[in-house]
Amino acid sequence: TLGLGCWRLSESIEEVEEVENVTIERDTAILAPLGASAALLCAYFVGELFWAIILGYCVFGVMCIPFVLKPKFRNTFMTTTLACVIVGLWLITGMWIVHDIITVSIIVTSFCVIRVPSAKVYSLLLAGLVLYDVFWVFYSKQIFGEGVMVSVATAHRGHLNAPGTLIFPIGLGNHALLGAGDVIIPGLVVSTLYRYEACHARRNK
Repeated sequence: TLGLGCWRLSESIEEVEEVENVTIERDTAILAPLGASAALLCAYFVGELFWAIILGYCVFGVMCIPFVLKPKFRNTFMTTTLACVIVGLWLITGMWIVHDIITVSIIVTSFCVIRVPSAKVYSLLLAGLVLYDVFWVFYSKQIFGEGVMVSVATAHRGHLNAPGTLIFPIGLGNHALLGAGDVIIPGLVVSTLYRYEACHARRNK
């Protein structure tokens, strides 16, 4: 996934620079764990939100798949149609490989549009989200009787698994999960360094 993200940046760094970016400032980094905790609790207590999350996941999939494919396939109609087919296939079948294609496209797009302006901001973001992860995976059991994050991440409706995860089959009928955030946050370091190197190389030409 990191390699695909760097490929997307390398294929058209000028185009990526022109995309409207989301910059994570210091205050945003500090508040991110609180916002994520509030969203997690809503998803945990309000089961009907699952379908709203599914809808958002599908919309992001239709937007992100064409963005990832754009350097190789300039026909927007074709890539958007392909994205709709992929999302529709996931809704109908719930296949793990299709699920992962959508998640990877969202992760790669995140590498291209999210910017962290400094190492200090990134350190604040990483420290806060590590505490967020540890609390909601392990220590929330003492309050809610189960790991809240694990419960939300493994929730499903029929054949549809919870969005925002990467699924890895292990044997027959078993699978492991990795949250998209566990790839995006470390990956932002790689994408930021790559972006800096590319911009520095252009200035030296």
